[in-house]
Amino acid sequence: MACSGILDDIRTCLALRAPRRLPAFALSEEFDMRMAGMTYAEYRSDAKNILRSQSEGIKRFGYDWACVYIDDSLEFEPLGVVSDGSETTPLSIRDFLPASYATLRKLRIPKPARDGRLPILLEALSRMREAWGDEVVICGRAPAPFSAATLLYGMTPTMLRVHDEPQLIRDTAEYFIEQQSAIARAQLEAGAHALWVGDCSASSRFISLDHYREFALEPARALLSRIREAGGISFFYTAEQRVDYLRVMAGAGADVVSLPEEADLTQVKEAIGDKVCLMGNIDPIKVMWRGTPGAVAAHTRRIKEISRKGGHIFNTGEGLPQDTPEENVLTMMRVMRDAT
Repeated sequence: MACSGILDDIRTCLALRAPRRLPAFALSEEFDMRMAGMTYAEYRSDAKNILRSQSEGIKRFGYDWACVYIDDSLEFEPLGVVSDGSETTPLSIRDFLPASYATLRKLRIPKPARDGRLPILLEALSRMREAWGDEVVICGRAPAPFSAATLLYGMTPTMLRVHDEPQLIRDTAEYFIEQQSAIARAQLEAGAHALWVGDCSASSRFISLDHYREFALEPARALLSRIREAGGISFFYTAEQRVDYLRVMAGAGADVVSLPEEADLTQVKEAIGDKVCLMGNIDPIKVMWRGTPGAVAAHTRRIKEISRKGGHIFNTGEGLPQDTPEENVLTMMRVMRDAT
């Protein structure tokens, strides 16, 4: 729901206080695209379609943000990776580059206003800001450096190099600090208020906590610092549910740490809620996609009760599937906005 004070409410949440009005987000890009009656191919290739889909979602469901993510391939296609997808699914990387110094030495920083599909992202953010001003949070995207390395080289080659050629991964992360800083600045200049910084490849599903500290923490901290210096808000998402990892991740310097649906919000809030603002974690699959409106309402009330105590932004834990029932999303947002 468009609200002229949303940025003030966000800043109150960042200060770990209870806002005047609790911000309500949803990772709804694919769902909103379907509701707007367009294919993913139409959505990802035209900034006007992105504007229409996001705007219709805001008007219909009352989100306080527009998160323009599009797909995982944007920053990597100009580097030479090959992506693939269908009319109805996001593009994903099909052919990675060799994990070697020969590859790294050839990399250049893409020109965001010119290279690949990055101009579509910038135009979409600019159109969203022109249409909505400061009444919704306009959010772009920035892969964190360690996860960016896995999207360049592939997960398995990157993890192998962590063990047999660790300096290559460190140096690749340094490249992505510079690359993502440049693309982040371009998005903020285009009109974004915030950036979704994803680092899911650095979660406990893939690396040890010692390796997280060694290879992922400092590069993420560097990028998050650059985003803040450029005037942006950072929403940091690692898909992490383990409290021992989240304690370390809370020190990366993000404005907000977003939680997946598996995380125990009460437990996490007790562990790090006095250090950083949290976001999430409505379950997009079991509750929003497969659940009844009654289950959605009960789940929403539980998260809302925790959120209203301060230092928390209401959001889904992950993206809503395209086929999520419209009634469930309407129920979630209605209960969220209910004064009781």
